[in-house]
Amino acid sequence: MEMEIDIMFRLNSLVPELSVSEINKSLNFYLNILSFKLEYQRPEDKFAMLSLNDCQIMIEDINGYWQTGELSYPFGRGINFQITVSAINAKTLEVKFNKAVDFAAADYSVTKGSVKSNIANVVISENKTSAQIELTSKLTKGDYTVSVKQDGKDPLTVTTSVQDEKVAGLSVLSDVAPLSAGSQTATIGAQVTNQYGEDVTKLNASSVTVTVSGAATKGVLNSDGTLTLSGINPATVKEGDKVTITLVHGATATTTTKVVSISSKSVASEATVGFSL
Repeated sequence: MEMEIDIMFRLNSLVPELSVSEINKSLNFYLNILSFKLEYQRPEDKFAMLSLNDCQIMIEDINGYWQTGELSYPFGRGINFQITVSAINAKTLEVKFNKAVDFAAADYSVTKGSVKSNIANVVISENKTSAQIELTSKLTKGDYTVSVKQDGKDPLTVTTSVQDEKVAGLSVLSDVAPLSAGSQTATIGAQVTNQYGEDVTKLNASSVTVTVSGAATKGVLNSDGTLTLSGINPATVKEGDKVTITLVHGATATTTTKVVSISSKSVASEATVGFSL
């Protein structure tokens, strides 16, 4: 039987295949607790291939084909798997373990090259299979190494590569732009986000080019997340007239276009205008 894999999926050179006693319980553990992704499965064979970032494993119900000796629960004794780490926001690294561990926040340290990074906070998950390590400053391009101290043993270490923070998303936050009373302008909320989905409008608003057409002739994105539409003729504009807004961040080739309606009524944006550092 051939196995079909999505063209974007690349099989690692070495992938462990683990025998399990109940495939559904194992799938629940890996998918819902450890956040693995289901890449492929053969339900009739009780087999599944899973991935998490660059990690890949296969699990299969015991079938006797590969069994070289008597199996007794818990399986996998004597096997150790490497931990993985990834950036989840501009200041935070997340470490995931293949099983629950009993480490304290003070056991974690982070270095970039030979320089130790200052840790602001460590949040350990309730099931003790992951920890989020927040640094005092933003991550910058390079390799970060996380070490976890173990009593009487060498520390666990893992390294991950991080890219500089960059603009990855632009969005207009409403379908309606309220017209300012007695003026030729209307305002609407807009947002710039980085590769982690965080709001970085304050730092990047000035680098976003705004072009508009229709009932308005000019647009400016402000650092507080308001997008000002101007050049509206109050003598001719009607309720519901359309404005096409295009936002472009040239350095990252990020763009979005949205058609909104002019209104004389005050409306709430779909998201609160604001920002965080």
